[in-house]
Amino acid sequence: MEHLLREVCARNAPAELHHETPEGSIITCHCRLLKLSGDRILTDEVIYADLEHRIPRGGAVTAYVSLLGCRYQFQSTVEDNAREVSGTDCRRATGLTLRKPTSVDDSQRRAGLRLALAPLGPVEVVIVSCHPGADTACPIDAEPIHGQMVNISVGGASVTVDQGVLGDSGRMERVYLTFRLPGEPEEFCMLGCLRHAQTVEEGEALRIGYRFRPWCRQGFLRSQQRIARFIEQHEQHSRPGEG
Repeated sequence: MEHLLREVCARNAPAELHHETPEGSIITCHCRLLKLSGDRILTDEVIYADLEHRIPRGGAVTAYVSLLGCRYQFQSTVEDNAREVSGTDCRRATGLTLRKPTSVDDSQRRAGLRLALAPLGPVEVVIVSCHPGADTACPIDAEPIHGQMVNISVGGASVTVDQGVLGDSGRMERVYLTFRLPGEPEEFCMLGCLRHAQTVEEGEALRIGYRFRPWCRQGFLRSQQRIARFIEQHEQHSRPGEG
């Protein structure tokens, strides 16, 4: 881990930081990691997605870091959110001081972790096609299609639907997926883009794979974090010799 962190800082690798507020909203910012100094990581200028909100001192963050085509993530805490750094043209800018993490994970591997939902009971999905001209709206006459979710990951989900209710299959390419995972108090509403589809159950059903795409940024990030926590909890319980 130490070698990886030093390499990340030596290359000034870009990072995206997510902080969840007590109210459940997500504050997001971008920066570059400059230096590993003792048990702290120093960043350069911080650019916030929402100019009205800042990550507070003492705030917990999840950092997503890109290095040589790979993605990593780690948990940390903001020790200083107003550290002065030199910007371009001799101007002063604001950087962060992060506490050195205790571990660094392969974000790509974690994002690909897929949980089968059959052992947890049926998960019904309501699918509604997007408006042809806007991803943030549905046609006023859109007809919902009901299906069953087969598995889920942070990046997407697989669902099965009855072939007889599809009609024009083109309307399934960009859809909203509304569902409630077992034990979760809130529903999820995710924008999905078609990745693949195959016939199952002797041609009576279609299994469709969707990739989740951002459409309401803060809501999307919060939903991904909720899905990640759900998968981690149930994936641990499903391991041999556990739970």
